[in-house]
Amino acid sequence: MPHKIISEDLGLYFSLSGNVNFQDIRFACAEAWEHKNRMSNVYQIWDFQKVDKFDMEHLEAVMGARMDNVAFGEIGNLTKIAIVSNRIDIIGKYLVYKGCLDNDIVMADVFNSVSDAREWISKASSKSSKTA
Repeated sequence: MPHKIISEDLGLYFSLSGNVNFQDIRFACAEAWEHKNRMSNVYQIWDFQKVDKFDMEHLEAVMGARMDNVAFGEIGNLTKIAIVSNRIDIIGKYLVYKGCLDNDIVMADVFNSVSDAREWISKASSKSSKTA
């Protein structure tokens, strides 16, 4: 899976392409956890618009959410994860993922465009910084 991680002011943007599976996503997550700003990031945008093939089992989506609950819990900031895709297979798996998240630690939602995702992130980021 070719992927690129771009560091932004308060978060990370992941651009994914080609064939993507659960192991690929967890590998990209591991790279993000090694990022120098990981403790201050408040969002991630995962852009699946250039993905050709997607392979994730239901149980892997559940497991990924459980792993993220633990990992994001270490940060102490509410983190927002925006998934960008219009593919039913990707949306379905990330709705499962979203349903298994601890929303006091990490929230996720699915969007059809990066601009819609950024709008949600912006609203969510400003709300979370007011409560801090």
